[in-house]
Amino acid sequence: MRFDVDDPDIVPYRIFPQRMESSLYNTIRLGMLRISNPLILTLEEPPNVKCYLYDEKWIFVDLVMDEFPLIVWRDFELAGRGLHEPMSCRAHVYHIMAGRLMGTVLYAIEDYIHDHLQQPQ
Repeated sequence: MRFDVDDPDIVPYRIFPQRMESSLYNTIRLGMLRISNPLILTLEEPPNVKCYLYDEKWIFVDLVMDEFPLIVWRDFELAGRGLHEPMSCRAHVYHIMAGRLMGTVLYAIEDYIHDHLQQPQ
């Protein structure tokens, strides 16, 4: 990845709290456990988006813009959370139009994981 999202010179456009459905979060974490950790994917839809999924942050970058970050989910609140409860975290948005991709990207990853885990080993 070309840009370090922890670099203080790369400032998010906006940071806001988010609650992620438990099934979505749990599926992505399961994929990270069973496929690879970190889980690195280049998605077909939406095009030109690459995902770097680490335990502490999920980074989505734009391949056209030299892997400039679009969205980073971080600060997952794991303590005291049951598996059936939504995951609270913070979304760091680096591009003004990135908000339109948030759900699309997460659900594309979920679909990839479902498809990958259903294949015979």
